[in-house]
Amino acid sequence: MKKTALAFLGLAASQATFAGTHNYAEVGFGLSKWQAESERYAERADDLNDADPSVMLSLSTGGRIGNNENMWLELTYLYDSKKEIGNTDITSQGVLASLKLSTSPLNNASVYAKIGGGKYFSSAKTKGEKNTSYDSSAIYQGAFGVSFRLDHTQAINVQVQTLYNRDAVNATDNYTNSLLISLNHFI
Repeated sequence: MKKTALAFLGLAASQATFAGTHNYAEVGFGLSKWQAESERYAERADDLNDADPSVMLSLSTGGRIGNNENMWLELTYLYDSKKEIGNTDITSQGVLASLKLSTSPLNNASVYAKIGGGKYFSSAKTKGEKNTSYDSSAIYQGAFGVSFRLDHTQAINVQVQTLYNRDAVNATDNYTNSLLISLNHFI
């Protein structure tokens, strides 16, 4: 009888621990660097490649898919601060939905990979002009990361990601490579 009671107590404790990892919120920041490729507009691609790294902010929320602790759906907002390209200032932001595959988030350290897509918005303002031009396009994400648990509800993540979008107007393939550090809090 004692063994059965202990087994149920252990099961209840493990369920309570596991129940705390159904959803999460995450805030992160890091550096991003653009890389562009274009056969028709090589000079524009070179200007994008020469831009200095910029600060990127990431806000995410996610939840487990079913009862599987290894599959998550994540929604993310990204803000990439101003980049100076020649005499033009460009800022960008994106909204993404991603599938995140992870080893157990209950371990002290876990690894994950993300693949996703969404919408990318950018604004460009040429110095000395009044008007700002706006553009939007589809964006695709690939990311890998390592998560280090601080306690039962919090973890620090280090993530490397690449965002891809096609600038149809300028016939340019744009890549945003970034390194992000984030605080993850399980709800």
